[in-house]
Amino acid sequence: MNIADLKYKLILNLKNIPGPTTGKKIVVFECDDYGGIRMPSNDAFQQMKNSGVSVDESRYNLYDTLEDESDLSALFETLNSVKDRKGNAAVFSPFVNVANPDFEKIKAGGYKEYFYEPFTTTLNKYGRSPGTMKVWKQGMNDGIFVPEFHGREHVSVQPWLKQLQQHNRQLRVALQHGFAAVVNMEGIHEYAQGFRPEFYFTEESQKFFYAVLYWKALTY
Repeated sequence: MNIADLKYKLILNLKNIPGPTTGKKIVVFECDDYGGIRMPSNDAFQQMKNSGVSVDESRYNLYDTLEDESDLSALFETLNSVKDRKGNAAVFSPFVNVANPDFEKIKAGGYKEYFYEPFTTTLNKYGRSPGTMKVWKQGMNDGIFVPEFHGREHVSVQPWLKQLQQHNRQLRVALQHGFAAVVNMEGIHEYAQGFRPEFYFTEESQKFFYAVLYWKALTY
């Protein structure tokens, strides 16, 4: 581990010290990256694997995909089955990424420009049932599903796009299947493997993309 990595891990831990404290015994349920794409389907996984894309080298690729109506219904049933002494059900807090790459537009544009789509659009592309968002909103209305903002898309957009422009075979094959998080890529920094860190960049010129992203968020 180099000095930069050590410093980063130290900051991650130190930043939590000033946070609030409590003497109560609390069980917290949270889950990162709701809405963010990972593996579209078992069929996509197998086709990419057969094409030589290293999709089987990450456990997330084996188990992580977008939820369906039945997944949320099962989760809410479990949450409602557990009550505290006041009769309140357990609460689940998904940390949500609200957008994903629009793979079709990126390819159609010759990989020269980045396009994104709302995660609700991605749900439809993944073949999730129309009732998925209805159940999502019902959980919110019932107070057992309390989403929090986690980020826009969970993709290192600029380094990922640059590799696509440089004809990276694995990434282009993965893009055909609506997938971006290819791991163990040669020449990619350890921290950026899978192209998941949203604000990771490799060149000063790439900072402009994030400056525009922040400005749009502030003026939305």
